Amino acid sequence: MRKPYFRASQACWYILHGGKQVRLGEDKEEAFQRWHELLRAEQPTAPDTEVSDLIADFMDWCEKHRSPGTYGWYRFFLISFVDSLGTMKLSVLKPHHVTRWLEQRKFTGNTGNGAVRAVTGCFNWAVRQGKLKENPIKGADRPAASPRESYIAPDQFKRLMASIKQSDPFYDFLMFLRLTGCRPQEARTAEARHFDGQSIVFPRVESKGKRRQRVIPLNDQALAIVRRLVLKSPSGPIFRNQRGNPWAKNSLNCRFRRLTRKLNFHCHAYALRSTYITDALIAGLDPVTLSRIVGHASLAMIQTIYAKVEMRADHMKAAAEKAVQGVA
Repeated sequence: MRKPYFRASQACWYILHGGKQVRLGEDKEEAFQRWHELLRAEQPTAPDTEVSDLIADFMDWCEKHRSPGTYGWYRFFLISFVDSLGTMKLSVLKPHHVTRWLEQRKFTGNTGNGAVRAVTGCFNWAVRQGKLKENPIKGADRPAASPRESYIAPDQFKRLMASIKQSDPFYDFLMFLRLTGCRPQEARTAEARHFDGQSIVFPRVESKGKRRQRVIPLNDQALAIVRRLVLKSPSGPIFRNQRGNPWAKNSLNCRFRRLTRKLNFHCHAYALRSTYITDALIAGLDPVTLSRIVGHASLAMIQTIYAKVEMRADHMKAAAEKAVQGVA
């Protein structure tokens, strides 16, 4: 890698890396420090390096270059994986160590699938960075993931909301999810600064995938909720718990588990998103517009994951009748 060079027209230091011009910054000392970091990142990792050291390097990189939510997801699984390995060296690591870890932690189904993806993602990163020649756990068995059968029928939703006091901040949070079809994480992280008076707008760097800004359209009812909460808290998170703190994923999961036991039907945050998408399709909203409303660039997720039209018995019966109209 060549030394950094200064572009007077930009008043900034750059290097050529991988055939591309990489901006290092305006300050020479900081630019050269960044250059040395890139040089160190390209050095191969010795086989006698402990797995924990490589994972620590990945976590440092992930904390700088990924969202807090993504970093937390990796951290949960990778810390558990390191604990199962102890001081194991990279030269010893094999796919069967992943299998043993899954069995020890009883990670199965979707959780097991995510666990293997997290660990594999770490080592794939090391290969891309030139730290490893190949992924040592390539080919590790990954439990099959299965989409949740999640749809909350209208009468179930009424029971759900009736079980929560309207003064409970959880009520506004659930109603907002149902009225917008947004991702639960989007509702949890939305702040007053994201509200433009009519919509919730996440800039590209804060949106899922970081490819384009994420706009959550608000109907009149959702708009009224947001305006009321922003008026109460002009800065920081829009949706807060009773203590005034943003909703944490674990606390939401606990609430939903209690509601599932109480109401005798399975409910979780993403079920409200699936319900929104399913009902919108049944109401005749075209999939292209719907995909933009809920923040998907592709129709595939709408059609294969979130649409649960088969769980609306009334709709399926009406469709079956329509399909044979005119048949004697």
